[in-house]
Amino acid sequence: MSKEVPERSGRWPVKRVRMATVSANDATLASAPKERTKVETDCLAPLARNKTRVGRCVLVWAALLPGMELAAEQVRGIRVEDARSTASSSAASPQPTVRGRPPVSLDGILERPGADFPNLMWLPDSDRIVFTLGRYYEPQKTVILSTRTGERKEIGGLTVNFGGSSQLSGDGARLAYLKEGWLWIVPLRGEMVPARIARLDLSLGKAYDDSKIFCWGDADRAVYYTQRPKRPPKAKPRDDEPTAVDFDPYAELPLPLEIFRLDLGTKESRRLAQVDADIRDLTWNPHASELHVATVRLWGYNERQGSSQILALDPKTGKTREVLRTAGGSQSLRSHFSPDGRWVATTYDYENVVYDFRNNVVLIDTTSGAQRALAPELHVGEDLEWSPDSGALYARVLDGGFNGIRQLGVDGSVRILERGERYIDAFALAPDGTKYVSLTQDGQGRRELRLSDSNGSNPRVLLTIDDPTREFVMGEFREISWPSFDGMRIYGFEIRPVGFDPKKRYPMLVDVHGGGPGSRLYLSGGVIGSSLERQLWAGRGYVVFVPDYRSAATAYGPGVIEKMRGRSYSVTDTRDIMAGVDFMVAQGYVDPDRIALLGQSAGAHRVNVLLPTTTRFRVAVSNEGWANGWIVDSTGPMTGRWEHPITEWFFRTTRAENPEPWFAEDPMTRLHEIRTPTLLISGTPELGAVDRMTNEYIFTMLRRKGIDTKLVLFPDEGHGTTRVANQRYLMGAVLEWFERHLDLKRDEAGHLVFQGDRVASNGNAAKSAPSSPARANP
Repeated sequence: MSKEVPERSGRWPVKRVRMATVSANDATLASAPKERTKVETDCLAPLARNKTRVGRCVLVWAALLPGMELAAEQVRGIRVEDARSTASSSAASPQPTVRGRPPVSLDGILERPGADFPNLMWLPDSDRIVFTLGRYYEPQKTVILSTRTGERKEIGGLTVNFGGSSQLSGDGARLAYLKEGWLWIVPLRGEMVPARIARLDLSLGKAYDDSKIFCWGDADRAVYYTQRPKRPPKAKPRDDEPTAVDFDPYAELPLPLEIFRLDLGTKESRRLAQVDADIRDLTWNPHASELHVATVRLWGYNERQGSSQILALDPKTGKTREVLRTAGGSQSLRSHFSPDGRWVATTYDYENVVYDFRNNVVLIDTTSGAQRALAPELHVGEDLEWSPDSGALYARVLDGGFNGIRQLGVDGSVRILERGERYIDAFALAPDGTKYVSLTQDGQGRRELRLSDSNGSNPRVLLTIDDPTREFVMGEFREISWPSFDGMRIYGFEIRPVGFDPKKRYPMLVDVHGGGPGSRLYLSGGVIGSSLERQLWAGRGYVVFVPDYRSAATAYGPGVIEKMRGRSYSVTDTRDIMAGVDFMVAQGYVDPDRIALLGQSAGAHRVNVLLPTTTRFRVAVSNEGWANGWIVDSTGPMTGRWEHPITEWFFRTTRAENPEPWFAEDPMTRLHEIRTPTLLISGTPELGAVDRMTNEYIFTMLRRKGIDTKLVLFPDEGHGTTRVANQRYLMGAVLEWFERHLDLKRDEAGHLVFQGDRVASNGNAAKSAPSSPARANP
């Protein structure tokens, strides 16, 4: 399964320049011109009248587009401040509640415009950009926006289904996309009427089954795409034949992927080649008139040694040659050709070639084939952009929980162009190299299209896609850090309650982010994945603590993964998390007897690892996680197969040879030590969810022990909820679970009722575990 590629950079002791932004707690809003305030009111009025989910509502989308640029006063108000809050930071003053603005509500979360397709493309005039907004499982809207005049034009009929993509032709005159099993092409001039070209069912399903992709080629005369042949149906046995099966772990290996060329003139497809691997990217090389094919042969192939490659395919002969090869699963391989044709740039972990733990920029000399890494201390995104003179690359670089833009010279120089308290989901450099555009979000749910000059100067907001601070009062969002058990500084996020008073003690939610080694901090929450989810908890009076951990080596520099090899990374990660919990309690405004624990995916696995080791948490939620990795990795689809080469590399052994590293993190043998009421959530494995076997086992054992527990199953969801009804139910179930076990008294308006400096008891507390300090070495 592919993962989102994180970014990283080193740490610099510098001051940060941050754009002044409109906030519900900011004087900027109060001083804004009346004309702009009226525009905002006119734009948002349909939201109040229409209760349909915004992502599905054309009327609301139309209301979001006009007049949404932020005023010039905002981008002139630049202030300099310290880069980060750390352990030595002083407590902030109480945060006032803005009159007339309620805290974030569940309806407010579900009725927001989506931006799940962070692809930005420039048209050749270096003025207009093309971008798509919406949610994976809903119709989307694609818009052409002038960066000079603000003029917008919507491309009618374009729908990018889950896993699909849109591709701009080389001359920038046409856009190709996938819809309802067909390839469509729309001209970007005139009436822009889409034309249905050919049946190519390349859209992904919820199960993440295949990466189905396409690209333009041959001076835009053709489209290249991949298909995996369908396996022939099995013959039904006769009545007199046995139905027993001699299990064969090689029987269901993936069939080779086929590469086709679709001639846009004749509409005829021709098969060029087949590749016995998963194809992750197709890119046309205009300098050599060849197709670059990025492949990964690992998951599902039942081999002890995986591999990843970039192949160059000659469309005339169908022959391939190897451009680059790595061991294991380098999922971010993609060819970026320098304008002068001398270099191919790509990204993979140059230090640990088996996986994308820390992606580096790697240059390949097209003449000699020699490779070299640029700025290997930085962790970059895979969306690289070449400068027009071929002298430098632009890249997103991780910077703690956020990221920025760096210019990496071919000569090895590094120039910091942008770093700020926001996360850049995507960016694109204009064809003339004078500016770049980025799609960003921050800890208060703002999503913006931003424009900067190519040297990082003159930053401004082109379009505010969503600004919840106009509707809701927000908790203060902070990036923090703390020393772990061995002195390493770990980073995290803190969201303080609305109306925060440092003299009071609040309940705390510890939200452990997902992703295995090589992951990063996320702005989205661990229940339904919304970027406003944590603000919902802050609006209900919770301190929200989002800890990172060192196996997310993207933020912690070279050598971190190597030091962790040979032992359980989850156990070490939980020590980082508990050091963060201790740090938060030491601030004095967290009630140590009212701490809740939440995790999703690999974050839920860490929750499961933690629960037998401590009674520090009064209540827990484990969402789509697992406990016993060595059973899950040896049953179901993995029955009879070799374990993943990445796992064997990380632990320096196999489970069959030495299971000790896996036993160290396995909570299954210690379930009798759990005292924490735990809510378990599972989707359906056939739709991409984690196998629910260990959740079922935990649920059974806790019930037998008399520990309050609940198991929620979603038969129509995969690794996360997507249906609005399911999201509403799940958020409500988690909210009720926490409130009941944390014993929180609220008034009729829903505000916490304090007795002294602590929240009063509601008099109806559920049976929970007593509080105790975390063990030093779980």
